[in-house]
Amino acid sequence: MPLPLLQRLGALAQKWTQRAIAAQPDYVQAVSRPEVAQLWKQKVVAAAPTYNQAMTQVVQQNVWGNTMQRVPAELWQQGVMQKADRRAQGIQLAQNKWAAGYQPIAQALDQVLPTLPARGPKMSDANINRFMTVIRTIHTAARQRRGVGVVAAQVQGPLPEVTAAIPPIYTPQPQVQFVTPQQQPIAAQSYGAQYGGSWFSGLR
Repeated sequence: MPLPLLQRLGALAQKWTQRAIAAQPDYVQAVSRPEVAQLWKQKVVAAAPTYNQAMTQVVQQNVWGNTMQRVPAELWQQGVMQKADRRAQGIQLAQNKWAAGYQPIAQALDQVLPTLPARGPKMSDANINRFMTVIRTIHTAARQRRGVGVVAAQVQGPLPEVTAAIPPIYTPQPQVQFVTPQQQPIAAQSYGAQYGGSWFSGLR
């Protein structure tokens, strides 16, 4: 009579690892076939309604939050450290994908930046208006790039190109509180880091 599964868990895990690694050449050969990529695309597009429904249930049931509560912080850190060597390789492989993803944002910025009003004194309303125009341009282009608001089943070919329309100008209210030099606005950091916004230095 075989041992209970729990008592054989370590051996089963080792067996799974060995068999999965040995199958690596078969996996690479299978996913390299052109028809496999086309089949994958058809399947994932057709699965959009099911995915959306499943994600709605995930949000309603707080599946993510409940799962993260059970994951020890040390386990996450251990996994990150063990796989850290793969980070640089992944970044190199993603270079062309990054450029393709940033292209519509760059196009939108190239259309809007020449139309901005002249810079004003540091922390002036004119500079805030410039800043908010650029932020809205980035936000709109990023949403269009992701197809936000587009029904998946109706998408045919590439997503629509970004229009040259300038977003509404933001008018600051009297209660706006400016940050001190020691403080760093989170929004500016996030957009600047993600989209390479070297022009931020001129908006202050």
